Amino acid sequence: MKIGKVSELMLTRSVFKNVTAKNENIVSGCGVGNDCSVINISGTNVGVVTSGVVDYAIDDSEYYTFYKAYNSMLAGGYKPVALTLNLILPIEGKEKQIKSIEKRYDELCKKHNMQIAGGHTQFSKDVNTIITSVTIIGEKNTDFNDILKGESEIQLVMTKALGIEGTAIIAKDEEANLRERFNGRFCDECLGFKQYVSVEKEAKIAADFGTFKMHDLSAGGVFAAIWEMASFFGMGAEIDMRAIPVWQETIEVTELFGINPYRMVSQGSLLIATHDGEGLVELLSENDIPAAVIGTLTEGNDKVLFNNGEKRFLESPRGDDIYEK
Repeated sequence: MKIGKVSELMLTRSVFKNVTAKNENIVSGCGVGNDCSVINISGTNVGVVTSGVVDYAIDDSEYYTFYKAYNSMLAGGYKPVALTLNLILPIEGKEKQIKSIEKRYDELCKKHNMQIAGGHTQFSKDVNTIITSVTIIGEKNTDFNDILKGESEIQLVMTKALGIEGTAIIAKDEEANLRERFNGRFCDECLGFKQYVSVEKEAKIAADFGTFKMHDLSAGGVFAAIWEMASFFGMGAEIDMRAIPVWQETIEVTELFGINPYRMVSQGSLLIATHDGEGLVELLSENDIPAAVIGTLTEGNDKVLFNNGEKRFLESPRGDDIYEK
């Protein structure tokens, strides 16, 4: 098996097709491209997101694990409120590790007006490293428009740039190597990408502007996000590769380590479906958030990439190239 998130085929065949139990309170359950599950409790919709441990970050694992769930909740149109934390440690683990992890998640919760509401902690002979899973619960924050309304094309807007998360992680893990190759300012800028991982600001702006759906770029990068967004609606996509925003630092870092930036973890960016892509891009720019219209959703199932007149079909997501570093 390939390290990382399982393929869509495997998810569909072994996960989704075996989730057959039904409950009338489930508004939105698991599915390709669905960031946030929704449960109706006594007339109130509640969002739920679970994230497994980010194992590709040697340092700051808690930080990226938190934002993986946090950004998915925001993309689903829900405001994060509470967090539950599950920790499984190897038998040689130490209590000080538990304290350190709990403190880091508590600090992140304080930063975003959240609270750790529960969880589970245990030692196990069946693991050789710390396994973490985070569940975030949120309250409804916005209503998305009806995708079927109107005759206008559905445009895809991407915020910030691809590979933000991956660039920051590689810069931290390979700092010594980067400083031998590049100047100190370049390395500091790459390390600083960490500050852009949250999508809170652009999610609120996009939700208030009026969108059909938001999807956070995470495992598999921008190519996976495009595939999942189109699959969510049962549609195809046409994407202009040249329009996909990428920062020069990401290009330099991924070239050095032989990584495809389009298939690399990319927390910090949202993919947004809307009728007025240009208007949303302008609004985001006015709020100091770079963004671009990168393509459209189309009838049918083909996901097509155009690059300087060349046309090729997007492949189904497969793992994440950050594991190749």
